[in-house]
Parts: sequence; C-alpha cells; structure tokens
Amino acid sequence: MSILQDVTTIVAHQLERDPAELSETADLEDEGLTSIDMIEMIFALEDKFRIDLQYNANESDAQRKRTIGDIVELVEAAIARCHAE
Repeated sequence: MSILQDVTTIVAHQLERDPAELSETADLEDEGLTSIDMIEMIFALEDKFRIDLQYNANESDAQRKRTIGDIVELVEAAIARCHAE
C-alpha cells in the first residue's frame, strides 16, 4: 500500500467512511474530522509508520494541514527525518 492509501484508510476510519469516498484533496474539516479525530488520527499514523509527527493543533501552520494530501506530506517528511538520523 502507498502512503496515500494508508493515510486515506486511517482518515476514513476516523470518519467512519469508505476510503473510496475520499480523495487526496478532500478537506478534512469539510469531511467532518473534528479536533479530537485529528489527534486520534495523528496517533494512528505514528503507530502505523513508526514515526513522530511534528504536529501541534494550536500552531498557525496546523490550518494548512487541511487535506489528505497535506497529511501525506507531513508523514513523508517525518519518514524522511527518520531516515536522515
């Protein structure tokens, strides 16, 4: 499975939806993802990929993490950091 597929599956699980209903450009807030869902999703992603995501919902850049594609980029960056260490 690709990172996009894994992230989409985890997001879909949080939303209790079919992953096929979501696209890379799906706006997480518009899809109904709450702040609690986001926290649970971050934990699920960290477990799945064995990474530490640098994500703080209180930071201004958190608003830019609005789509599934944005979350994929966040995961890819964390994976890259792990490989650089």
